[in-house]
Amino acid sequence: MKRILLSLFSIATAAAFAQLPVSTSLENRNVVLEEFTGINCTYCPDGHKLANQMAAANPGDVFIINIHTGSYATPSGGDPDYRTPWGSAIANQSGLAGYPSGTINRQQFASQGWTSGTATAMSRGYWASAGGVVRAATSYANMAMQADLDVATRQLTIDVEVHYTSAGPALNRLNVALLQNEILGPQISGSTYNPTMVNEDGLYRHQHMLRDLVTGQWGDDITTTTAGTTVSRQYVYTVPADVNGVPVDLGQIELVAFITEANQHIETGTSGPINNIFQYTTNATLYGVNAPEEICGGKASPEITVINQGSDNITSFDVNYTVDGTPLTYSWTGSIAPLATENIQLPEFTFAGLSTTVDFEVVNVNGSTDQYATDNTFSGVQFNNTDDETSGSSTLQLRQDAYGSETTWEFLDENGIVIASGGPYANLGAAGTQLHTYTIDYPITGCFEFKIYDSYGDGINAGYGSGNVMLRNGSNAIIWVFNGIFSSQYSKYHVVNSVGVEENLGFDYRVFPNPTSDATQIELSVAQQSDVSIEVRDARGAVVYASNEAQTPGTHAYRVDLSKYNDGIYMLNVTVNGKTATERISLIH
Repeated sequence: MKRILLSLFSIATAAAFAQLPVSTSLENRNVVLEEFTGINCTYCPDGHKLANQMAAANPGDVFIINIHTGSYATPSGGDPDYRTPWGSAIANQSGLAGYPSGTINRQQFASQGWTSGTATAMSRGYWASAGGVVRAATSYANMAMQADLDVATRQLTIDVEVHYTSAGPALNRLNVALLQNEILGPQISGSTYNPTMVNEDGLYRHQHMLRDLVTGQWGDDITTTTAGTTVSRQYVYTVPADVNGVPVDLGQIELVAFITEANQHIETGTSGPINNIFQYTTNATLYGVNAPEEICGGKASPEITVINQGSDNITSFDVNYTVDGTPLTYSWTGSIAPLATENIQLPEFTFAGLSTTVDFEVVNVNGSTDQYATDNTFSGVQFNNTDDETSGSSTLQLRQDAYGSETTWEFLDENGIVIASGGPYANLGAAGTQLHTYTIDYPITGCFEFKIYDSYGDGINAGYGSGNVMLRNGSNAIIWVFNGIFSSQYSKYHVVNSVGVEENLGFDYRVFPNPTSDATQIELSVAQQSDVSIEVRDARGAVVYASNEAQTPGTHAYRVDLSKYNDGIYMLNVTVNGKTATERISLIH
């Protein structure tokens, strides 16, 4: 699993544009499809596919706005938040009854049976037919739009014109929406229902995602709507660096404008070209570094993200960085177009110790000095070795969720050789779970990686049974524990110091439940009169529980109440007659 410090992704897209001046000839209506969607919606990728097919079949006549809203758009775990402040109100007035739903021009199609009552939202199977009805009708107004983008300041100057070929209603409202394409992120069932939009790494390529409404929730009033009138509006808008922490890539934004009658009925819509204005010809920006969340053996191969914010293509540069006092340089060649982004994997390097901090700098852009070098560095990137260790064999305890058929896992050594694997499993009813236990024998010492996969993309703890994974050593102490919240895959490292059998401690114990939400119990079995010490410490080393007493032969129980403490990992030390076993207790309220 990677920790994405900052990242942008760009892939070139094509669009049909209506450029100023606006046409004064009679034209048919254009389609504006507002699609209500979410990353946890099973059939939403099929909606995306159908919408894109409709737009591709009618270039310049169909415009898509994907609105992430509702419970299916609510992020969990480390998922990104694609919602905006505007989506709920638009969805609420549509009368939608499920996801994915969409409105075609916020129009009712009750007579055709495609919408119900006063609702405008309809199932994805009706979108193309409803769009055909709209496109066959003449429009009382034409629209055109264009914009200038100052790349350095991120300022958009948007010009929109509306010409009334016949009289409109007393009030129209002009809306301008900022969208973004090629946003890489999670999407449940993307591989099943829209596989062409899924990358090799499992990330889904989200398109036409609503990022902001330039003109506010319901638009800008137009009150002069008589035949022959041309209305011109200009909006100056600064594109945000991110929305809810999701970067807004200037190379992937698009604009859609449309006019409504009050807050409903969209008469027509358009898009328009964005003219990029550059202050520099050569300007590489080192935007971010993708650093692994943890590594093993001091080996790291980070990925850097470089954006071209100059008007010339970038064809070469050097990356300078220093690891443990040793200066390193990587020379890159290729081609990055203006406003495009390149993700570049650096060669593997090694470091000593548990962690190291690395600063990165891009120099010699196109063989010369970058004209704006203040954004060429990215400092303080930390690389951490795992501190999870074991000796001898270990025990994997995997608790599946109700959809076991989606779950598989494997252990790999440093060379990527699989030494153990398992799954898929049988499906269970409702929110059922089932524990699977495996003994993992290591053929060699060194670094090992555990990988777990979920073919559906919602992990094993998404509300259909609380799955989790735990690895214990030969003394039954926890090496690591994972709560099962992920999307398509998750990985965890640990170090094996020897392949021999661990020392016989002369006592047995178990800790349950672990993980726990409040209290856990320790059951300790001793074969003889023993001096027993039980101690639990928090991450700072403070003692939160302690017991010291002599125990008779047999099994003894200790209850540790952690309900008043913060979530995290607590260290348990069990000492019997001078021999100590260490266990990690995971507290998750």
